[in-house]
Amino acid sequence: MKGQAVFKHWFVDFEFPNENGKPHIFSGGEMVDPELGAVPDGWEVISIGDVVKIVGGGTPRTNNPAFLEGGIHRWTRVNLETIKGRACETTFQEICKKNFRPIKIAVPTPEILTRFEKTVGRLFKQIVANEWESRALTSIRDAFLLKLMSGEIRVNHKNGGYTNEILG
Repeated sequence: MKGQAVFKHWFVDFEFPNENGKPHIFSGGEMVDPELGAVPDGWEVISIGDVVKIVGGGTPRTNNPAFLEGGIHRWTRVNLETIKGRACETTFQEICKKNFRPIKIAVPTPEILTRFEKTVGRLFKQIVANEWESRALTSIRDAFLLKLMSGEIRVNHKNGGYTNEILG
């Protein structure tokens, strides 16, 4: 499973592996029904404002690796409709701190979080590394194409192969 699918499986569908490696709900895992709705027994339901520092002033930049790491991006994508439903309407829709802070979240036990990190931590780090590498390669490609199109670099065909000729 890819990281996003694992996240949904564990933290939305509550099918994280139990102590026997079986999916929690499928194997009859205990669920309790606090104010958020049915969540696994032992998970805490709290307001997001109690655990996350909420700051205003703009949209997070996706070229910042901190935005892609740590679960914030995944949580935001899973809860997008709830966030939109609490938007303040001024000249345009925006997320107000006072409406965002009380959003309820289910917080897994520390042991579940540790197991999740061991399961997908390396995968997410590789995804972030691949994204940075892709951006670097795109930049190199764009610079190379610009030089080819301007004539600064030429590719000559000789004996069925290619040779590069860089003009100074």
